Amino acid sequence: MAARRKGRGGLTTGEFAAATGYTIRSIERFVSEELIIPASRTDGGHARFSDEQVEAVRRWRRHSPYRDPIGADGKPIPKNPGRMHREAQIWARRWVLLRRIRSLKAGEKL
Repeated sequence: MAARRKGRGGLTTGEFAAATGYTIRSIERFVSEELIIPASRTDGGHARFSDEQVEAVRRWRRHSPYRDPIGADGKPIPKNPGRMHREAQIWARRWVLLRRIRSLKAGEKL
């Protein structure tokens, strides 16, 4: 289990990162991408994480190349279908742009 200081209301991002084996930046990115939902936030807006989330992220790291979002209770939450559609659009646009770049490098006209 992760170590927790008394009266803090959860693990800080740094403590959570150390307990899960990820970097602080990775944890911040996961939170911004809504792959991990903080258990709570301080009055200043800082994320706090639970021990259940530590265990869930450890399992996530060991077993899954495909990461389902983890809720505040440490349980996986289903992805938003609209978000999945948006991700597919982004990948499709990226693929089209890469094809255009390759064709330009090869000297072809668009």
